[in-house]
Parts: sequence; structure tokens; C-alpha cells
Amino acid sequence: MWDGWLYLLRPLPECLDLARPLAQRAVALDDADATAHYALYGVFMCSGDFEGARTEVERALALDPNHAWALAGLGAYHAYQGQLPEAMTALNKAMRTSPHDPLMWANMMWIMVAQYFSGEDEAAFQSAERLIRFRPDKPVAYRYRAAALGQLGRVEEAKRALQESIGLLPGEYSFFAQSRPPWIPPRQHARLIEGLRKAGLTE
Repeated sequence: MWDGWLYLLRPLPECLDLARPLAQRAVALDDADATAHYALYGVFMCSGDFEGARTEVERALALDPNHAWALAGLGAYHAYQGQLPEAMTALNKAMRTSPHDPLMWANMMWIMVAQYFSGEDEAAFQSAERLIRFRPDKPVAYRYRAAALGQLGRVEEAKRALQESIGLLPGEYSFFAQSRPPWIPPRQHARLIEGLRKAGLTE
């Protein structure tokens, strides 16, 4: 799943085809394993099956209320739905539960995403700046920084941020801008593209 979602090493449909039967088999082998349900949540989320994703992540948390990755997964679900209070509750608990988690940057990313998709553009910009300081190797932070600046009307800063973002990983823009990743609902993706266009993105 990470090959297709995070690292863009292989086509996402190929990764989903590989991951789905493995996650389903894991749940079939042990329906009481929270991590198995979390893995299936990831398959559903990256497939754009939001109802299935929420069902599986809530099942994981019913089995283990302190499962840090499942808490983060619930936060991510709410983030992409633009549900800021619910996202913050889950993500803050995830970070308290696992304060030294190697995926701490992802929690920070989903806070930024939740803020942007709920229209809190200044907060999203500040979160993007924090994430860039924490993990400057993550292009997603630069992309949302450019979009937030575009929405804020800070045109010159937005243009510079956009060019920096594209320069880091040009191939990402064909995936995230010219097409819609399945885990981002259409309405939210339209807002992301709106911000990027205000920053100077052309297709």
C-alpha cells in the first residue's frame, strides 16, 4: 500500500490488487486483530471506499482503543472529509498514545489536510510550515503550503511555494493535480486544485 500511496513506486491499482486479498486474509484468520482491520482500512481508504474504511478503522479501535495507527487512520478519514474537530480529536490522541511514532509526520500532515479542507487556510499554512521544518523531505507539505497561500491571496509567496513544490517531485503533480487520488473526495480535491491554481498552477 505504501508503494502506491506514499512513495509512488508502483501504480496504485497494482498495489491495491496485491494488498486487498492479503488484508482480507488477515482479517479472516483473526477477526480480533486490530492491526489486520487497520490494514483493511488502508485498502478501503486508498480505494475511495470511505464507508468501508470507516467501518474497519472503527472495528480496529473497538478492539484496541489505544492503537495509535488506527487512531491516526480515523483522523485521516475525518481530515479528508473536512471534519476538523473530529480529525483533531483522533490525531491528538494518536500523538499522545505514541509520542515517538515514526509516522508522527503523517499525523502532522493529516492535521494540515483537515485544516485546509475545512477552510482554515491560515492554520493549514502554519501546519505546513511546521511539517516542512520537521520533515523537509515530504513534498505534500509544500503542496498544501502553496494551496493555502493561494487561498489566502498571498500571490507572490504562493507562486514561489508552488515552484518549490513542483521542483521537489515533478511527477507528483500528474498524480495529485491532473488526476484525483481515490482517498480524496471530489469536493475536497476541487478545493486543493482551486488553491493551487490561485498559486499559479496550469494544467
